[in-house]
Amino acid sequence: MLEAALSKWVALQPFSFPPQNDLILAEQGARRIIIDSEWGPAMPYDRYVPLKGRPAAIAAIPDVQGWPELAEALRVLNDPLTAVETCGCAVGIGEDRKSDAPTFVESYVDMFFS
Repeated sequence: MLEAALSKWVALQPFSFPPQNDLILAEQGARRIIIDSEWGPAMPYDRYVPLKGRPAAIAAIPDVQGWPELAEALRVLNDPLTAVETCGCAVGIGEDRKSDAPTFVESYVDMFFS
């Protein structure tokens, strides 16, 4: 999925931010890699933790506590051989009483090409 997103990203160059509409770079089932058309806070942390090539630093990210899948995603994305690195992430549990699934887990990872 990341390879498809990177391929589409290269084909879009030069690119100006923000896009007029959300831009889907890759989609697989319920997972999507997009460039959001709205700007908002990039990181919910008090500080940026550089993770590129520093897998041991992932443990310092509060949101990975209890979420090994998120820790693994950060490890893979911040590998020295990738073209991206992360700059924010979060995990949340919410309730939607109007849905068939009243409790849900949502997460995101912000990343940039480096």
